[in-house]
Amino acid sequence: MPRRYWNAPSGNELSKRLRRIALKFLRFFILTRENGNVTPKKAICGSKLAEMFGIREVEVWMLISYWREQRVPIASGKRGYFLAVSRAELESTVRQLTDRRNWLAAVIGGLRYAMDVLPDKTPSVALTASTTSTTSAERKGRRKS
Repeated sequence: MPRRYWNAPSGNELSKRLRRIALKFLRFFILTRENGNVTPKKAICGSKLAEMFGIREVEVWMLISYWREQRVPIASGKRGYFLAVSRAELESTVRQLTDRRNWLAAVIGGLRYAMDVLPDKTPSVALTASTTSTTSAERKGRRKS
């Protein structure tokens, strides 16, 4: 494993607390890959990382994203995260993230369309079940007709 990751900067966009953890987090991935404890077949899940480092799972995702942006090849699969040591190990992660990006683009497109058909201001009458559905008396009256 190349040692160039050992001296990588701990990012400015991370909170002070996560900056203190960031290098330990990276060293964990490097050392566990070197000794064979965390591999594609023995990946580690986000909840386990959160427990180990005393952080929330969302903070694990932030650290993973940070190090990926710094070009550290942290891959992910069905079993969790691991440090990739070959192009093949990283390809499925790149494919998965690309699929997610395409899905998000479609979701954003749908919401933009919804914005185009909505009024600029909130309607003065709130939509509630009583304003959008018939009452039981109205339904009974229809049945008699």
